[in-house]
Amino acid sequence: MASTVEDVAAAGRATAEHIAQLLPPDRRNLAVDWIGGLIDRLDAAMVGRAYFAIPADLLAEWTVTAGRELRPWNALLLATLIGRLPERARTRAIPPSVMDGFVVQFGRILGELAAAPTGHLELGDDIFLKDLGLCRLHMFACAAQIVEQGAGVQRHLLLTGGGAQALRMLGLAWELGGRFRPFFEIHTHTPMLGDFNPAGWEQCYRMVADLLETHPECLGLVGGSWFYDPAVEAISPRLAYLRRTPISGGAVMLRGKPTQADIDNATATSDSRRKLFEAGRYLPTKYLMVWPRAKLIAWSKGPAS
Repeated sequence: MASTVEDVAAAGRATAEHIAQLLPPDRRNLAVDWIGGLIDRLDAAMVGRAYFAIPADLLAEWTVTAGRELRPWNALLLATLIGRLPERARTRAIPPSVMDGFVVQFGRILGELAAAPTGHLELGDDIFLKDLGLCRLHMFACAAQIVEQGAGVQRHLLLTGGGAQALRMLGLAWELGGRFRPFFEIHTHTPMLGDFNPAGWEQCYRMVADLLETHPECLGLVGGSWFYDPAVEAISPRLAYLRRTPISGGAVMLRGKPTQADIDNATATSDSRRKLFEAGRYLPTKYLMVWPRAKLIAWSKGPAS
């Protein structure tokens, strides 16, 4: 397995060359050239956009141009980006801990391309879109989570948690100088669930602190999930650390509104949560975790748990 930036980039270039050789000869040069241009177009088009919000006209052209070879073309795109890691990384502020995370994830992606080159490679597949965000260095690989830049705290949360929450938001506004963006935002990524444990989350938060020190424009970290709901501590005590760790470091939890997605996610892997929901004794509800930068950085300087 590749262990350095140079190693993983070399493996990426070799994988890209191998994938290109498997394409029909009359389409090979078109694929290589078009994907090279696509990388530049994505870099320009995705500024300020979420990882999944690729412009519709670009998606349509992408689909038509690749045709029946869409999956191998997408595999070639990922491998080409990994092969360009050293030069692309030089134009971005990436701390060493996060670069190590990229090396691990790019090794994982290249392994998956070798084992199943037609796997999660559809344009509408969330796993592909997140892997593309990683390979473009638009998202950061941080152990238990991937991290995206540019999120904000929604002002409607002033109205969803009662007077006490409104006061907490006013306190946040004062602490943040009246600004509610940009924040880093965490996302769960299925291929990285092996680190979804207390140690992996603690490592994630420390890596985000490193990112904050190299991105002074970012106000802190946010993440929205049903597992930040205080009710989860009693129902699923093994998940209590997900809420307790950021709160111990000064994070604020803001109640949102229940959605079907929260219900589906909270009940998908737990019989106890599903039965309580079906009995009307538990309603999965999303909470937004907001961890201001100064408090998260200060927490990261403390001893590991």
